[in-house]
Amino acid sequence: MNVFVSLLAARLGDEATAVAAQDAARRELPATLPRFATHLETHRGLMLARSGDKVG
Repeated sequence: MNVFVSLLAARLGDEATAVAAQDAARRELPATLPRFATHLETHRGLMLARSGDKVG
């Protein structure tokens, strides 16, 4: 559920909630779901780029 919360929060511009949900999702995701983990990392990168942190 935290994967979806992070996506929604980021879409609404609530980056603090999005990052907290991403961190929780990363801790809770089983290793058998690598696509969700990859999606989280991609989404975090997009959030960094949108905030102006192109190196991050």
